[in-house]
Amino acid sequence: MDEVCPGTAGKEIRLVTHVLSAFPLFANLGFFFAGVMAGPGGRDRLVMQYLNNLRIAYASFRIASEEDRELLAYVRQCAGDRA
Repeated sequence: MDEVCPGTAGKEIRLVTHVLSAFPLFANLGFFFAGVMAGPGGRDRLVMQYLNNLRIAYASFRIASEEDRELLAYVRQCAGDRA
């Protein structure tokens, strides 16, 4: 990192540590990990999702792979399985 952006490596590590330390706070509020989004200048962003008591018809989903099944199980678990 220092070769590309001199002097920024420490800042990036502190930012990652800060985001990771905030993750449990948001998780306790009902948010869950939804992905990582590419940002400008190579600064990726953590994406969290909040379903806000949304009822999901899980049975209507068409699951194409085992990975999709695992992802859906994760969402159901995070949402408290509100079907």
